[in-house]
Amino acid sequence: MKPGRTLALTLLIGCTLGLIVLTSREKPADIPAPAKTVTSSEHLMNMIKESGVRQTARELDKAHDWSQVRKVITTGQDNTREVVAALLPLADQATNRSLLQTARYNLPRHPVQILSASEYTDATPGGAFRLEGLCNAAGMSHAWQSRTREALSNLHDVRLASRVNDCLNALRQSNHNSF
Repeated sequence: MKPGRTLALTLLIGCTLGLIVLTSREKPADIPAPAKTVTSSEHLMNMIKESGVRQTARELDKAHDWSQVRKVITTGQDNTREVVAALLPLADQATNRSLLQTARYNLPRHPVQILSASEYTDATPGGAFRLEGLCNAAGMSHAWQSRTREALSNLHDVRLASRVNDCLNALRQSNHNSF
């Protein structure tokens, strides 16, 4: 065997044995568990419980921080319905439009959360989050329309069945009216 190959083989065996020794060492028993991250929806729900809905909306207005609500909608967090239903009626018209647009863009990704939120906000001033607004194809790309139709068609939640059908009908109607 050539000396270069012998040296390479020795180095390879040595590195392998070194890695085995390093990985076989006992790990410390008191590794701290990763801290639970509080989601935006949990934070907002805590604010609502502690300060009330009106005060939470005022704080969001004052800090120009309605982006927290947009984040809840965009990520489809568990409490989307509760957060939107509580805070949307207290948002100004421009914020309502912004939240509606956020919900429209994310309808294909999170149909359950967004349709559930719309169920509780149909009566909001200005009709924000009504199905006619959420499920309107006007201004949306063909890709969004097909992804939305597919997401809604694949949704098998009995509680939302009529909302899914109404949304699909609204999509068809708005798409038909745009031509």
